[in-house]
Amino acid sequence: MSSPISLAALEPVLKRILVDTVCMFRPGPQVLNETTGEYEPGPDVILWEGLGAVFSAGGPGMVMSLAGQAYQDDTRNRYQLLTWLDAPVASRDVCVRVRTETVDQGLLHRV
Repeated sequence: MSSPISLAALEPVLKRILVDTVCMFRPGPQVLNETTGEYEPGPDVILWEGLGAVFSAGGPGMVMSLAGQAYQDDTRNRYQLLTWLDAPVASRDVCVRVRTETVDQGLLHRV
């Protein structure tokens, strides 16, 4: 009988995959600029920042959903995010910004 793989055994592999620094955040509330009288975006509310990996999902840019489904089977995003297990689970209203990128330089600072 085989024994399950421990997370400690996978750590060297994960360190080679999770090489980007990513930040999960929610946009902050708008703030009134008293000089112009207009509302401007406030500072982001950072939920988590750490090592992760953002990569192309490899699927089509558009995903069709079937009517009557209880949930969507697939995301509409072209990218996927991998993080350590201690990172919070991101909901749909959470944004991700790539702070440092080692594989795809086109993702740097994108949200």
